Amino acid sequence: MQRRAARTGWRLLAIAGVFLGLAFGLVAISPPAQAARPATSCPSLPYVNGFDVSHFSDTITWSKVTCEDFVYAEATDGTAFADPTFSANRAGALGAGIPFGAEDVFEPNEAGGAQATAFLGVYSPRPGDLPPALEVETADSQTAATIVAGIGTWVSAVEAATGIVPVIYTPYSFWASMLENSTAYTTDPLWDAAVGAGPPPVPASDWGGNSWTLWQYDLNGTVSGVPENGATDLDYFAGANLTSLESSPATTVTITSHSAKPVVGRPITLDIRVAGSFTGSEVPTPSGSVTVSDGTHSCKASLSGSGGIATGSCAITEATAGTHSFTASFPGDSNWHASVTSKGTSISLAKATSTTTLKLSTKRVTYGDEQAEHLSVTVTSAYAGSKPTGRVTIEEGATKLCVVTLVSGKGSCKLSAKELKVGVYRLVATYGGGANFGDSTSAKETLTVAKG
Repeated sequence: MQRRAARTGWRLLAIAGVFLGLAFGLVAISPPAQAARPATSCPSLPYVNGFDVSHFSDTITWSKVTCEDFVYAEATDGTAFADPTFSANRAGALGAGIPFGAEDVFEPNEAGGAQATAFLGVYSPRPGDLPPALEVETADSQTAATIVAGIGTWVSAVEAATGIVPVIYTPYSFWASMLENSTAYTTDPLWDAAVGAGPPPVPASDWGGNSWTLWQYDLNGTVSGVPENGATDLDYFAGANLTSLESSPATTVTITSHSAKPVVGRPITLDIRVAGSFTGSEVPTPSGSVTVSDGTHSCKASLSGSGGIATGSCAITEATAGTHSFTASFPGDSNWHASVTSKGTSISLAKATSTTTLKLSTKRVTYGDEQAEHLSVTVTSAYAGSKPTGRVTIEEGATKLCVVTLVSGKGSCKLSAKELKVGVYRLVATYGGGANFGDSTSAKETLTVAKG
């Protein structure tokens, strides 16, 4: 914004109030949703047209700003100054339907991380905002290496906190001479401050071949609705429209965890996370629900959270044991786009546990009689999806006495007293398991074959 000399007075007047605000925590006021702009006849310009404002712009009548396609507003200057007009400018721009971005003025003699913290205490992005901008235009007797390192700390902190790559604002001559044409941040968009008819000279070898993204071409422009006409900064955006610059409200959904030791027939709780493409205290939270599915069964997880991140959980009961692949998808809401379907999460479901019960009809027979011992077998499970099937073997030690075929978890066989020797038999029924049921063994039952 190139009005550094005039800032000093404002900083001194505001510093006491700002420190008081810091004592209680700088909390940004949530702006309204961006309104739609009315159709207006505006002059044809070579690029997308915008401007930038601060407290120097006085009170702006945003309803009269008709031919500007975007605006940046100063939020902070270093650690000690929060622009007193920022909240009003943000609310006014959004109310007028003008895409909005926030700017921090970098102070080279202050720690970059502390400056980022102060900036993020005042501003948090919302869907459709322009990337946060860092204005770098003074050295304050600091070396190029010190300034470049401080910029890096600020950029990293803001990007980590918001998920958005910031814009670097700098005059061509300052970056080229005072910062020795550093190419350290040429992957960040450049806001080139170079007054003139253009196209502007670009520092750092054409900004690493990426050229300028924004260009501040006039410091004495006129914008309707801005009281200080003739002293307003005017800007261009290099693209055909602002879509590529605006923060994309994309979402990513992931399955973060599931029930420990999942078993077929029991509900599996799956935990879901939906993350917006950027975060922050004012960022709307993804709302609604996420559908989780394995292609056959599904459930919906209701979402809640804050700052652009939401979580939820739901439960699915599977009918078959084995490995299942679960995916999740977020359909989007009024603020966020739908996600792509998540990567599949494979979950191995163990077979349901079973219990085998053996019952004898008499427990005592006489050798040589026509009498027979009837053996009844029942295999049960907590799994309600189906009844155990398969075979149960009844043995005495290593001797197999009979095999029962289960029907709906039940079966029986009989032992003839004529075929048994005199003695005491300790019988055990062993279920070999099924597609969805684990094996199990009954308690021992005693059968006595007495002498005739």
